[in-house]
Amino acid sequence: MDKAHKIELLCRWLLVVFPSYLRYLSMLDRNRMWSDRFPLDQRITVQRVLDEETAYCQRLAELIEGMGEYPELASYPEDAARLNYLEMAVAIKKTLERLEINLARLERDRREAAVDQAMAELLEDGIALMKRHIDELKPLAHEWSSNATSA
Repeated sequence: MDKAHKIELLCRWLLVVFPSYLRYLSMLDRNRMWSDRFPLDQRITVQRVLDEETAYCQRLAELIEGMGEYPELASYPEDAARLNYLEMAVAIKKTLERLEINLARLERDRREAAVDQAMAELLEDGIALMKRHIDELKPLAHEWSSNATSA
């Protein structure tokens, strides 16, 4: 796989993973989504998921920069601005929908990335990350909402 193709794949993966709902919501008002009105264990899980996404994106960006290019960041999902970010359960539900889309996008690149072992491993890391985050967040979308006493 040549350098240009590697850069193309890395940029594509970065554009898929970086613009998440959780990142958008956390940037709107850092204190609102993580405030004391949300259960601490869920705030910790959501923050960890966001931190892990960020670390993966940082890896991608550093590889792109290491090849002499500059990473480009995508816009947030068009409907992110309409998200009711006061409801953690709603934010998580939308995040799960987006993670499923992202997972499918990353999985489509498996054949292309398989040509280069390092690229294939990096892609598989991203796929595993998305799958794990889906599994970890799924219960949170149903367990709690600020307007509901139980799910």
